[in-house]
Amino acid sequence: MLRAAMSAPDEPRERDAEEASLDAPVSEEAPRAIKKKAKKKGKKGAEPEAKEAPKPIPGAGTAEGDKLREALRALEVGDHARVRSRARELESASDPAVREAAAELLARISIDPVAIIVMLACAAVLATIIYVWIF
Repeated sequence: MLRAAMSAPDEPRERDAEEASLDAPVSEEAPRAIKKKAKKKGKKGAEPEAKEAPKPIPGAGTAEGDKLREALRALEVGDHARVRSRARELESASDPAVREAAAELLARISIDPVAIIVMLACAAVLATIIYVWIF
């Protein structure tokens, strides 16, 4: 390529495959293929889908519903201690929907058992390494 560019200007130079493909006319199939690829990637310019309306909070208008609403607000701001205390108060609620919602809140903030197993395994590996290298 470099030799062809350095040749005399009146001599015709060889064109490699990349240059030839850049100068070639675009076929009618190419725009269709581009459109198909754009459809596969997703609609970037499309409007976002309408979000589903949130479910109503069980026990609305009751003291239990207010505690549940307070627990949900505490969950949104990350106050897990308050969520835990309110949800435990609501475990004995008269409304079964409120009890179910409280149990769901407790399940959402509980510790993942897999995380405990992984942490214990890491501690065992660390203890083994310390025992082998130090003692």
